[in-house]
Amino acid sequence: MGWGLFRSSQAHWFEVYVPRDQTVHAIEVLAETGDVQLELDPRQTTHLNVKVIKSLIREFDSFCGSHNLSLPSNNAIPAHLVGEPDEVAKSSVDYFRRWAARLFAIQNVLKLLQGEKADLSLLDACLTALESNASGIESFSHDTDFLFKGVYACPQHHPLNVSPKEIFSEKVSGATHDFFFLAGLPDRKLLVDHMVESSDCIQLDVPEWLPGDCDEQRAAIDLRMEDLDKEIAGHIATLKAYWRDAELKEALANIAVLRWFIDYSSQVTTRQKVCHVTGWTTASGPSVIRKTLEKAGINALTRYPTPAVTATAPVTVLQSWWGKPFQIFATMPGQPGKGEINPYVILPFVVPLLFGFMFPDLGHGFVLALLGFVLSFRWPQLRFLVPCGIAAMLFGIAFGEVFGLEGWIPVIWFRPLHEPGRIIVISLVLGSGLILIGLVFAAIEAAWQKRLLKWFMVDGAVLFLYISALVTLFFSQAFPLIILAVVWYMIGSLVIHRDEGVAALPGIIGRILHSSYELVVNSLSFIRLGAFALAHMAMSSAVFSMANLIESPTGHYLVLVMGHLLVIGVEALLVFVQTTRLILFEFFIRFLRADGRVFSPLTPPVKKPKI
Repeated sequence: MGWGLFRSSQAHWFEVYVPRDQTVHAIEVLAETGDVQLELDPRQTTHLNVKVIKSLIREFDSFCGSHNLSLPSNNAIPAHLVGEPDEVAKSSVDYFRRWAARLFAIQNVLKLLQGEKADLSLLDACLTALESNASGIESFSHDTDFLFKGVYACPQHHPLNVSPKEIFSEKVSGATHDFFFLAGLPDRKLLVDHMVESSDCIQLDVPEWLPGDCDEQRAAIDLRMEDLDKEIAGHIATLKAYWRDAELKEALANIAVLRWFIDYSSQVTTRQKVCHVTGWTTASGPSVIRKTLEKAGINALTRYPTPAVTATAPVTVLQSWWGKPFQIFATMPGQPGKGEINPYVILPFVVPLLFGFMFPDLGHGFVLALLGFVLSFRWPQLRFLVPCGIAAMLFGIAFGEVFGLEGWIPVIWFRPLHEPGRIIVISLVLGSGLILIGLVFAAIEAAWQKRLLKWFMVDGAVLFLYISALVTLFFSQAFPLIILAVVWYMIGSLVIHRDEGVAALPGIIGRILHSSYELVVNSLSFIRLGAFALAHMAMSSAVFSMANLIESPTGHYLVLVMGHLLVIGVEALLVFVQTTRLILFEFFIRFLRADGRVFSPLTPPVKKPKI
């Protein structure tokens, strides 16, 4: 499952068009999946206007057919539409028409440029055929009041048959074409045009800018051809960019899904009224909901449109069976937002570790686990006492503690009352490790939220500063790393606040001092782990001391039982409070914003047994 286990995710907005007489049954079926939360669409919705959508799609198809437009195929049908289907259809078709108008304009310009290039190529071939006799061809660029003139290119073996004697004709043969120079009275021009139209010949456009000198003519044509190549390449690139237009792809995708929408909606909307059911779902796609309804015999239309701008998507987290007992800790700060670490994965390890370390006793841990197991049948939220009690038993075995008695079991690790300094140091190490994990989680969230660079420039320096400070406690030679971390933080902050310039320095210095002070205070807060472990052992010893003062055996054992029950009750409550405080204010504060909204799935109706 990878990092997906640690990540919370947002639910999807869905809508279902279901026959009115099957609405209640459809909602019941959706509730049984546990993946649906119903919610009214805050937008003003209209009735499903199938006729309008069909008309717009026919208009789109007719437009493409009349203009011979071959559109790229899109096999992946999208599931997201913004707004009502008929509005989406109208806006998509309107945008496509505007896009096509721009496309046709570019294509027309490109066609003119390519035609001019083809004419110049034939004109260049004509000049080659004329060799040194090309002088005077520039005069064919325009007619006069008394004479029309023209140069015509005909494929070889397809000559231009010039029969009237009133028309002057001169033929020059090139490599692939024969070139005819025609001149005559203006009233003969229509006759010549008719002869050209009925043949494979074309009239060459002799540009007015063509010079009279032969060499200059070839040079001018070459220069113009280079310019045409650049212009044609530019327009071809523009055409390719137009076909890659993101809005075009969105419009075509919308039209594709609406075409599917109409084809399928005929099964739902024909001769029957429909209800519009909306809300949030954790299902992976609309096909999942549709298939679920189809299995129940409900023919409905399902899609995943884009939710309203004002709508806040609820967040779902993976709640494993071993994480649910610690839900009370996870929900205290609020629901994690999108792109945040899932606390249900972390708490099953962190809570028992902290709780058991502060409550280290094999006997007391067993009683606590037993109480948690029994009470969980009536109050399920107390199930966390079972793993916490087991953790307390394990630490009791490590420290050799059974109901506050030493010597009943061998010591595997050490006795905290004999080495109080050692347990305080271990508490600081555990706390520092937990804070480091929180800082690393913040980095992971920054990567998920596409702001890793900003995190690296500032918060990354704070992480490096904290690690450097911890290393320096054991190796003083590492002190330069602290200076490096401070410089890193200063440079990164100045880059981020470069618009403020030097004026940002006081705020930057204040923030790094605050972060450093906060990390020190957070680390020292974990001293309470060792302090409460020592206090627990001291209170257990006090119970034995009080019991030993009573000579009556009955009173002695009564004080022992009542005293240990009091220690278990008071210590369990205090340790629970301290564990909660450390989780919320020293650990979660490093990475959890808790700005999410809880996903509350629709619960199915209770099935009453038939009597």
